[in-house]
Amino acid sequence: MEKQKKNVFITAPHVCINNNEHNHNDPGCDRYSKYYAQQMKQSFPKSRRKNVHLFLSRTLRNECDNNRIQCRQTPMRKRLRKSMEKYEGDFIGIDIHTFESGDNFQLIEKYFGIVEVVVMDTHRTKLVETLLHFLHKAAINAYFIVGSEMNDIQYEAKTKFSGKVILLEIRQQLSKEKLRTIGRVISKLI
Repeated sequence: MEKQKKNVFITAPHVCINNNEHNHNDPGCDRYSKYYAQQMKQSFPKSRRKNVHLFLSRTLRNECDNNRIQCRQTPMRKRLRKSMEKYEGDFIGIDIHTFESGDNFQLIEKYFGIVEVVVMDTHRTKLVETLLHFLHKAAINAYFIVGSEMNDIQYEAKTKFSGKVILLEIRQQLSKEKLRTIGRVISKLI
């Protein structure tokens, strides 16, 4: 009998609420993360999509950053926590963020060229190593950076629910084909 595949939680904690555009009410929102999260889910084979769950922010980022401990009581984080409790130890999270060209990654790009995906975690886990290997094999220029325990979605999943969560910073305006390739790579690993 084939082993049951893990549940996948795709989170986008900084979604722009107002028509996916930056505005004066939410200047720190992420215009692309909702679309990228939806495309990531569509990259999974249809037979697996019932185990892939989207958690999109409905809170203005400047009111509460869903990736911080202070915001564990937002509707998105409550829904996510309920699912993490239900599938404790049997889920992998993909926390979707995006960056503009040069944004915070100029030094990396100076030495490694155009980076399409930055994988972040508190340390290089086996999952991170395997993901990077297969992304490179699929011609996706990916790079690892040690992340922060301030990323509360990762931290809570690991410390309270025995889950694994990787944070992906994906280049804005990445082609749909490249995005789907990233999703297919991830779907095969999980």
